[in-house]
Amino acid sequence: MMEKISLPIPETHGFDIYDGKVLLFQRAEGRFVMRALEADDFETSFGDRLAEVRVMNSGRRYGHIT
Repeated sequence: MMEKISLPIPETHGFDIYDGKVLLFQRAEGRFVMRALEADDFETSFGDRLAEVRVMNSGRRYGHIT
């Protein structure tokens, strides 16, 4: 089951826009840190470590980085 989250307004948190970005959530010291990467940068950095990638009805993908 997935949780619904509210993303911060991009301009107030150092992002121009979220369009076309891969959002990466990592646990750090009891909270989550979010990074927004270009798809090519994400694939280069994490593509070989992706696991359990699933596709939503909207076409969005989600999964785990091992």
